[in-house]
Amino acid sequence: MTTAAAWKRIRVASTCVRIRVHYPRHAWSLAVYFLASSFDRAMKKLEESLDFLQRHEEKLWFWGVDRAEDMGFSAEFLREVGMRLDKRTEFPRKAASLTVAPNAP
Repeated sequence: MTTAAAWKRIRVASTCVRIRVHYPRHAWSLAVYFLASSFDRAMKKLEESLDFLQRHEEKLWFWGVDRAEDMGFSAEFLREVGMRLDKRTEFPRKAASLTVAPNAP
């Protein structure tokens, strides 16, 4: 799983964190975002989000690509953990990039 993350302060006490994940096994990408009230909270939520996106790759792919007509399920699934689908097409050029090793079975 390859990930790019970008954060931007959008109000005095709010930060928007955008994540674009590329899953090489199925050759597809997913863009999500979340809001956080502080930098520390954003970093904690980023860690939790990456873990969630890695653990649920198969379910997200199934409902997001294989069953694309029912994308509402993926949106609801992400919303339950505080993330939203990011429908913006452009991603910030100054984004941190990292590669996460696959989970061992």
